[in-house]
Amino acid sequence: QFCPLLNVKFAEMAHALHDHENEYPPAKLLSVTIDPEHDTVPVLKDFSTHFDAIQCGNWNYATGTAQQVRAFASNMGLDSWHESGPVVHSVVTVLIDKKMNIAKIWNGTDWTTSEVLDAIKQTGKS
Repeated sequence: QFCPLLNVKFAEMAHALHDHENEYPPAKLLSVTIDPEHDTVPVLKDFSTHFDAIQCGNWNYATGTAQQVRAFASNMGLDSWHESGPVVHSVVTVLIDKKMNIAKIWNGTDWTTSEVLDAIKQTGKS
């Protein structure tokens, strides 16, 4: 499953950004659910507590109506489809710079936390 792996990677990045904040430009991490019917606010709050997201203060979870989530996912180039059981979806990690422009996109989960952290450093230099 993608979600547990992404949560682990995002937790690593959240801790690195928090613990070494003088090495990085100000940054926030955002995880957006693709299944708002299952991933309700209480479920997302439980995820954030489990992964220390609240403690670090730089990682948030977001949801919305099914229509809002579909529109957001489509804008980010994310595909999802509803079959029986959990929502099946692709994975996109997007880095947005301080001017709110897309700086980099990673498709799938074949990226390392150090790769993304390095890219975050680079956005602070531009």
